[in-house]
Amino acid sequence: MKTLERQANNGFTLVELLVVIAIIATLLSILMPSLNLARNQARLLTDSANAKQIGTLTATYRASNNNYVPMVGNRFSKTAGTSLLSVAFRDYIGGLTKLPDDLSPDKDWHTLNNKVLKYNDKYLPNFFSCPFGRGKAASGKPMALNKTVKIGSTTFPLLSMGDGKFDSYQVSGDAGRETSAGSGLFYGSKGMRYMAHPWGMPHGTLKYALLPWNADVIKNLIPESEIKNEGRVVKYPTKWSGTELKKVRACGESDAIVAWCSLGEFMDWYGIFNYKSHMKKKIGGTTALFADTHVEWVPGTQIGWN
Repeated sequence: MKTLERQANNGFTLVELLVVIAIIATLLSILMPSLNLARNQARLLTDSANAKQIGTLTATYRASNNNYVPMVGNRFSKTAGTSLLSVAFRDYIGGLTKLPDDLSPDKDWHTLNNKVLKYNDKYLPNFFSCPFGRGKAASGKPMALNKTVKIGSTTFPLLSMGDGKFDSYQVSGDAGRETSAGSGLFYGSKGMRYMAHPWGMPHGTLKYALLPWNADVIKNLIPESEIKNEGRVVKYPTKWSGTELKKVRACGESDAIVAWCSLGEFMDWYGIFNYKSHMKKKIGGTTALFADTHVEWVPGTQIGWN
């Protein structure tokens, strides 16, 4: 009987269980911020590695095409081949399954529809998708969060791309931008003039020049028979030559951004996208790819509004 009583008394009391639970909760509260920071840093490293792969593809394409780059506008361009970097570079990525006829790069399937979802699931190379977007539904359009943040005396709307596996690396330079750049709207860094956000400070200023992925020609400068787009601007493939660098007042290819991760924080004419995403030292930013293929993290207030 004494042996059985002794064994019965060997269990934990309620107080002991509560103490153990409290200790575990305390340890978790101490460790969780460090674990979240480590996870964030791991994602940033993956994001940078992804952008570097895209930079390598860009260099390969240029070397094979007399220094021209693919004619890419942005995700709202007319066809998949001129809106998605992954489609523009497909011929330079080894080991990919051939696209079916309904996903031809020349066809208009880039807006969010069943064809895009099919492409995301089966044909999109993983390194064109930001690791911060894993598990998110693909979306082709910006989404307002109905929230604002006050910086200084100005209130910013907060916006989100909402994109998961959907070519997350946004090219710099929408259709029509090169003409603006030639007018002196974009300025480089390293002591040169900067392009300030039209809302003024504290919205920030561009840290680097922005190079477009297409050359624009004013309608009245070319024969009518060559006009293939509506409006006054026609897009053609371009080079990031010394002339183009001079137009945007960049000091060189290492001083000019050509793409950035659209799931990171960046400024737009309408507000702040993805506020406090891709954070470093409590500051939101994004991963930027430069014309010389190097990759750099840039604060969100110093990139965007192209």
